[in-house]
Amino acid sequence: MDARSGVQRFLILPALAGRLTAADIEQAIHIACEKSPSAAIDSGQVAFMVAHRGANEAVAIGFGKGCRWLAMIRRDEGQEVFGQICSELRQITEELK
Repeated sequence: MDARSGVQRFLILPALAGRLTAADIEQAIHIACEKSPSAAIDSGQVAFMVAHRGANEAVAIGFGKGCRWLAMIRRDEGQEVFGQICSELRQITEELK
């Protein structure tokens, strides 16, 4: 799996299914901006569990993986591509409102 398909699987599809909110997507973007891919997965899991008390742990793990893939795009493809992906994520969550 490459980083773009990882973002689609762990962030876009759950958002479209209603399992992630716009706030969750913003949190994923923030984590990916601040953390390395290896740190992003742990930070994402923790942030999701804090934001969604009693949430399914598997969903939190998926969210952490989405944060990791997003951070990989920033690291590997650069800030411009990362910004485009973030804009697409935000647009998807706006359309769901």
